Amino acid sequence: IAILGLVIYSIIIFFMRADLGAIHPKPGKKPPRKAAAVLLLLLVVMFVALWLTILIPAMRERIPPDAGTIFVLDLAFFLPLLVIEAVLLFRSAQLGDALAVPVLVKIGTLGVSVLIGALLAPSFGQEIDLASVGIYALLGLGPLVFAVLFLSSLEIGGADRVYHSENVQVG
Repeated sequence: IAILGLVIYSIIIFFMRADLGAIHPKPGKKPPRKAAAVLLLLLVVMFVALWLTILIPAMRERIPPDAGTIFVLDLAFFLPLLVIEAVLLFRSAQLGDALAVPVLVKIGTLGVSVLIGALLAPSFGQEIDLASVGIYALLGLGPLVFAVLFLSSLEIGGADRVYHSENVQVG
């Protein structure tokens, strides 16, 4: 709880002080905002459907599901964040550009970790489910591809900005 609280307040303080106007597309480059937003919304729909297939029977049978904190964090924090990010991207908002890479990397690393788990299934006496491997590969690699596309299309600052770090000038 302490770590989650510190992370949330750190993010709030960061964005209170961040110069979002310094983040903009490179000349002649356009970030894949709409495609990334569609991907985020598809992931939200996929996870809500998946979590409900687990939670509704558990509620009906009055048996708490395993790993309940995952459902709480996803449904209360992470999935709403993905919806907000998608809306910001559809609106081409500067905050959407600022959050795109961290959000996409978070989803990508989650997907890659689940993909690795699925590929290691035989080590635990289970069969590899090729459909699941494909979904997890898309979940992991798709957002990472979009993160790279965003990184290559955005810049922080520009030729007209000068940055100061102690007594060193760069720009």
